[in-house]
Amino acid sequence: MNSQENYKQKYLKYKNKYIELKNKINQNMRGGECMDASGNPQLPTEDYSDPIQLSNLLDLTPNQRITINRTCYNIDDIYQWVIIQNNNTDPKRIQISQADIIRIRNAYDSLHPNHQQLQVLAAVERDGRALQYPYFELSNVRRIALTDVISDGLLLRYVTPELKNDREIVLAAISQNGLALQYASGELKNDREIVLVAVRKTCYALEFASEELRNDREIVLAAVRQNGPALRYASERLRNDREIVLAAVERYGYALEFASEELRNDREIVLAAVRQDGLALRYASPELKDDREIVLAAVRKAGLCFASPTLQNDREIVLAAVERYGSALACASEELKNDREIVWAAVRQNGQALVYASEELKNDREIVLAVVRKIGYYLRYASDELRNDREIVLAAVERYSSALEYASEELKNDREIVLAAVRQDSKDLRYASPELKDDREIVLAAVRQDGNALEYASEKLKNDREIVLAAVRQDGLALEYASEELKNDLEIVLAAVRQNAYALPYASGELRYYPEVRALTRELFY
Repeated sequence: MNSQENYKQKYLKYKNKYIELKNKINQNMRGGECMDASGNPQLPTEDYSDPIQLSNLLDLTPNQRITINRTCYNIDDIYQWVIIQNNNTDPKRIQISQADIIRIRNAYDSLHPNHQQLQVLAAVERDGRALQYPYFELSNVRRIALTDVISDGLLLRYVTPELKNDREIVLAAISQNGLALQYASGELKNDREIVLVAVRKTCYALEFASEELRNDREIVLAAVRQNGPALRYASERLRNDREIVLAAVERYGYALEFASEELRNDREIVLAAVRQDGLALRYASPELKDDREIVLAAVRKAGLCFASPTLQNDREIVLAAVERYGSALACASEELKNDREIVWAAVRQNGQALVYASEELKNDREIVLAVVRKIGYYLRYASDELRNDREIVLAAVERYSSALEYASEELKNDREIVLAAVRQDSKDLRYASPELKDDREIVLAAVRQDGNALEYASEKLKNDREIVLAAVRQDGLALEYASEELKNDLEIVLAAVRQNAYALPYASGELRYYPEVRALTRELFY
């Protein structure tokens, strides 16, 4: 059996002893008659009231029995119960402060100096972070620490400095979580075997290795092969090591950021990086940002924005970029933003690319119509001329009713377009022209779908009995937007309150206290 298993077995044996004692204490705390060694009733010297006072406990001796409210308890059990439960208030018998618990603990230490192992187990069982407190002696904690770091390596943070320098404990911790290396002693952060185990478990553990080991080729290679970003923690010398940097960027292209200036100009390395992540082109040398093959590989992975201005004006490269990522049009040259084929390819992939097109192509009817038929919202990026194109605007609001907001003032006054919008979302009545907010058919269509659309109706229609009645029947709270005259209409107020009792405050002061309204309110609320 290896040492870790040996410690684990000892821990489990001791834990079982602790559980046995805890069960015994819980049983004894139920109380009973005081008996002597022969099992005969024994009269206690004193009987204490409930709750028992700390001063009473400190004067007692081991194995002495006391009574609390004429129920018998063993003082050992009471001490242990307080220590193990570690409550500020004993819900059964003893009410004491945290400071008093410490005094009881110290008193019990003097009576039973060997009880601390049970105490350690009790605390650690509740929370492994209890290992941080200096109250626990090293001799008692080592086995607990070893067991705990095997299950959670980061608990190494809470052990004593001596145990942070214990090779076996640190090795157990980093085997569970490589990042536990950060809590090891300086000496062990310079231990080659330990650091190698840590970085193989978690590449980012390299950050916590000693400066000497961050310059160790085998260790750094092991880290970057697990995950490329670990290159950032390598020494300057190893960031210029071709094999190490190549291994890093093949796993994580963006690791090119941490390579030396020399290797950022290495064609093979940069090509490997951009093939893994096109955005890694950002860290290539200016010379390689102008390399056609490299940029072509990068744009297939979204890297056009980091290409040289020359290649951002290369038709083949930009076309390849926007076919994969339409929004890459933002990084094309002004000349190519005016290239119809390129813009077509971009908006087909992502309609939002229209925002990056030239003003001329934002005025291209065919392109804009294709975009708004997919996503009506993008009408906002069309030219003023096309926002006044009836077919385009109608297509946009049929896909996205709120696109009415971006239509020309003339088309916001187009009855068919506005009706198409409010039938989808009645609140888009807000974007209609004043004339159409006064159109009875349009407003009635809106409030039947959502009563609160009454808010956007003309003042005249807010005083239209049929429209307001339709609105409050759909949502009683729409009464808020009715005219003052109709807020005093009994039928309308009753309809509103019947639909939603919380509409009552919007009724006129007179009708709030009207018998029929009050009766309906009581019925709804009670």
